[in-house]
Amino acid sequence: MPDRNAGACFTPSLQPHVLHPRVRALGLDAEDALLRRALARYLEATWVLELRVVNEVAAAIADGSTPFTFGDGARVDAEKLEGDESRHAHLADDLMTRLRLEPATAPPAFHRRFLRLREASPLPPEVVTFLFTVVSETLLSPALTTMARDGGVHPALRAFVAEHARDEAWHSTFFAARFAELWSPLSRRDRDRLGPEIPALVRAFLEPDLPAIAVDLESVGFAAEEARAVVSDAYPAASVLGDLRNASRPTLACLRRAGALHPGATRDAFTASGLLGEEA
Repeated sequence: MPDRNAGACFTPSLQPHVLHPRVRALGLDAEDALLRRALARYLEATWVLELRVVNEVAAAIADGSTPFTFGDGARVDAEKLEGDESRHAHLADDLMTRLRLEPATAPPAFHRRFLRLREASPLPPEVVTFLFTVVSETLLSPALTTMARDGGVHPALRAFVAEHARDEAWHSTFFAARFAELWSPLSRRDRDRLGPEIPALVRAFLEPDLPAIAVDLESVGFAAEEARAVVSDAYPAASVLGDLRNASRPTLACLRRAGALHPGATRDAFTASGLLGEEA
C-alpha cells in the first residue's frame, strides 16, 4: 500500500460512510482502505463511461451516423472530444496501476442501471444512449473541483481530476448545444416521448452504489447487518435525494435553456422523480 503521507485516495467528506463514528473507531487503516475502494470504483466508472458510452456517441456524431442532424462543426468537435475521453480513460487506468488499487468486484452501478433502462425503453437504443450521454456530460461534478483543491489528496489524483474537470467543462457545453439542436425541431409528440425518459437516466447516473459501499464496509471488518446499518445512517433517503437534486442542477439548467422544462410531460416526469420541486 502506498505511504499514507503521500495523500489520501479520495476526499473523505465525499464519502459519508468513511466519516461514520463506527468507521472512525476502526482507525486510519480502515478509512484508507475504504477510500482506496471508493477511488477504484470512481476510476473504473470513468473508464467505462468514457469508452463505452460517451465515445460511442461522439463517434456517431463525428461520422454522421446519429439519428439526429447536427452541423459540420459538431462533427469536428466530436472528433476532438473522442480524443479527450480516450485520454481520460487511459489516465484512469494508469492511476489504478500507479496507486496499486484492487479492481472493483462488479461493473459500475451507473452502467448496469443505464443498460437496464435502455433495454426497457420504447425509444431506439441509440437515442437513449445519446440522452444518457447528455446527462452524464452536463453533470459537472463538484466532486472534481473539491478533490482537485484538496491538499490532503494524493497529488496524482489531484492532477487527474483537475485535468478531467477542465475538459468536462467544454464537453458539457458541447453536449448541451447538441441537446438544444435535437430538441428545437421536435414535435410536441416527440418531445413527450423523449423528455420523460431523462429523469430516470439522471438518477441512474447519480445515485450512490449503496450495495457496493456495504460490501466495502464488510471488507474492513463489519458484519453484513452492521454494514447495512452504517450505510443507512450515512445515506438517509432524504439526504440522498437532496444530494441528487443539487447534483442534477447543471443538467436541469441545460434542459431549461433548451426549453425542455416548460410545463408538459418532461417537467411532470422530473417532478414525479423528486428531482424537481413543484416550486421550481
